[in-house]
Amino acid sequence: MPANFQFVRVIDVAPLGTDFLRLTLQGTDLSSHDDTSIHFRLVQPPKGKEPEWPSVL
Repeated sequence: MPANFQFVRVIDVAPLGTDFLRLTLQGTDLSSHDDTSIHFRLVQPPKGKEPEWPSVL
């Protein structure tokens, strides 16, 4: 997996607009995502399917 890949849990979702959501996340070490880090990629596997996590070759 990529060095900066982290597993987190979504603990709250709040709609802020038509196409904008605020996610509240919980994880073991989120120090790389401080108040100035507003962008991240969310990988969510389809329900009932085994996840295919990203890899670095």
